[in-house]
Amino acid sequence: MSREAHVQFCESLGVRFPGATHLVICCRVGAEQALTAMRRMMSTLKWTVNENKTRVCHLPKEKFDFLGYTFGRCYSAKTGRAYLGTTPSKKRVQRLCKSISEMTAGVKLSRTLVRW
Repeated sequence: MSREAHVQFCESLGVRFPGATHLVICCRVGAEQALTAMRRMMSTLKWTVNENKTRVCHLPKEKFDFLGYTFGRCYSAKTGRAYLGTTPSKKRVQRLCKSISEMTAGVKLSRTLVRW
């Protein structure tokens, strides 16, 4: 099995990329070469790369947020063993809590018991 990272962009009839496309490239080795290849492909497509958001992240030492999730080292609740996984990002959880608070503002819960 090859350890090279391959990134391919396809546009066939009627299929187009949206205006903002998010991309994560995962590879075991050769991250800098993958980054260079991605920049070359983006320039060929005449797309701009946001350099503020583009970086090489070394898992599991570091974590990164992508589309509302944090990718990185997690721990199993049953065994306590570490694994690479996802959790909701802090920003996403805060946004969800804020929207729930706004929807329930002024609502008082009654403490009446329902008997069956």
